[in-house]
Amino acid sequence: MGVSVATVQSLESGNPGVSLGTFAMAMLALGMMPQFEALADPSDDAIGLALDLDALPERVRRSKKDM
Repeated sequence: MGVSVATVQSLESGNPGVSLGTFAMAMLALGMMPQFEALADPSDDAIGLALDLDALPERVRRSKKDM
């Protein structure tokens, strides 16, 4: 993985200070990339999708030049 033993120990203990890159390399080494990819899948983020829907305008009017 290219990191120190102390970093691997921090990763194993759940230390939030471990970089996402180190976490991704560990998932790759363990053959768990599909699970890692699922973490970042926006279609599985119900809260994010709901926030996006709330941000949409309720009504969109045509511009005068389109008429």
